[in-house]
Amino acid sequence: MKHGQHERAPTRGAGRHRHVWLAAAAFAACIAALGPSPIATSSEGTTEEREMTFATSAIEASGDASQHTTHARTMPDAKRATATARAFSDYIDELVALGLSTVEAKEAGDDDAAAEHDQATRALFGEMMRALVDVDAESLQAFGDLPPIGDAAPGLPRMLRQNVLQLALTIGMQRRLDGAADPSALDALTNGALTTMLARPDLAEPLGKELLVGKPFLGEPHERLVLDLIAASGEGRFAQDIAVQLLSTLWDNLQRSGARTSRDLTSLALLLLDVGNASERLAAARRLVLDDRCREVVLAHLRRTRDAELARAIAMAAATDLPGAAAFSVITQAAEIVGQDTAPFLTLAQREPGFVRTEYEQRLGSDVTPRVRALLVAGAGFAEGAEGLEVARLAFSSDPDAEVRLRALFVLTGRAADALGEAAVSQALDDPGIGGDPQRLAAVVLAVENLARQGHLNAVHRLGERMRAMPTLSLTARTMLDRLLQEHLPGGGATGGSGQ
Repeated sequence: MKHGQHERAPTRGAGRHRHVWLAAAAFAACIAALGPSPIATSSEGTTEEREMTFATSAIEASGDASQHTTHARTMPDAKRATATARAFSDYIDELVALGLSTVEAKEAGDDDAAAEHDQATRALFGEMMRALVDVDAESLQAFGDLPPIGDAAPGLPRMLRQNVLQLALTIGMQRRLDGAADPSALDALTNGALTTMLARPDLAEPLGKELLVGKPFLGEPHERLVLDLIAASGEGRFAQDIAVQLLSTLWDNLQRSGARTSRDLTSLALLLLDVGNASERLAAARRLVLDDRCREVVLAHLRRTRDAELARAIAMAAATDLPGAAAFSVITQAAEIVGQDTAPFLTLAQREPGFVRTEYEQRLGSDVTPRVRALLVAGAGFAEGAEGLEVARLAFSSDPDAEVRLRALFVLTGRAADALGEAAVSQALDDPGIGGDPQRLAAVVLAVENLARQGHLNAVHRLGERMRAMPTLSLTARTMLDRLLQEHLPGGGATGGSGQ
């Protein structure tokens, strides 16, 4: 492992000013609480549903509502006389306005008004889905009229509008899938979504990843357009990861429906693995690595080409879907190409923590493959559950390799700071393989930062003063430490620090 690439503890609570799309995403949760069929659901809902408001998530995600609104609004009248027919655009405009009003009410501390707006949103959305037969087609057309999102964060109204359209489109298409004997309308909508993405690659996330990936809509009538998107991704004109997922979804659906046999798709994947563009190779490799008969073909291709992107893709596919032993074999071979990528080890540890622990213990007992041991410790340690933390404690106390012990230190300061953090750092400073090595000692500064971010300021002060006195602390590491202490302690810790 290269120094300077050590893990820090995952950040808890990145602050209120996150990307605005997170606020818009909460609209889906608000409507989804109505149940699997919001079209015919009452606006009353359960107590839990009423509490899962759009406003709460919007405020937390996007900060002060004043950033998104420039004038006062009153609540749109969602209960106006039904004799007044609404057009599609009227519904969308009112739903967006309701969302903004909910944000304003929540920001003002008026929870009763926010709840009222929330209920009105649910009622109006359900009314729209009942009243408009072709709401999905109109939503798709409106998607193409959305202004592109530039480099700056989009405004909340723009993202709310997109989310309303996406939700209506998704529910409408599912309604057609469940109830229509003639699939032509649904196929036309799916083709429309693919065509829109070709013209508007900025809509790949909502129309591709959210609407079509992993869903049953793609089928034989859509092969040409999916391949057009694959070609576009190979030319850098479309998001490669989404193109690959669309092709993988298409193949899965074709096999599930009987339109293609497993043998047909395997033969195609084997061909594309060698002659396809980058996106086709990724989709082919992901499919083949999950097939016991073809896995070695993919690994041999990987050893020959040393393709790091392909190695990452098949490692994550294996970690997600293969049984422990088979997944571990793929992950470790991929790691020989991509280096210190802990993500597949973390994914596998979340699925099979006992397997990962056993693999580490066996390698520790034989004192083999320290690089793999380090990846196992990092993956297991940051996975959820107590078993990974036990792996880190074992590694920190018993592993003969200093790099592995250093990995374990990051886990202990990141996940067990209350009980073990300061003691673990002190022990690391006493460890000749860590405290006596200038490069590894510099990495310990990041472990101290884990403690600082969790509020253990007394410990940070004590450890900082000790590290300042260590002759093995390099000038670069000393600068990092001083900056850390200056940021978290009054006077940079020079006058004794501060308590919690």
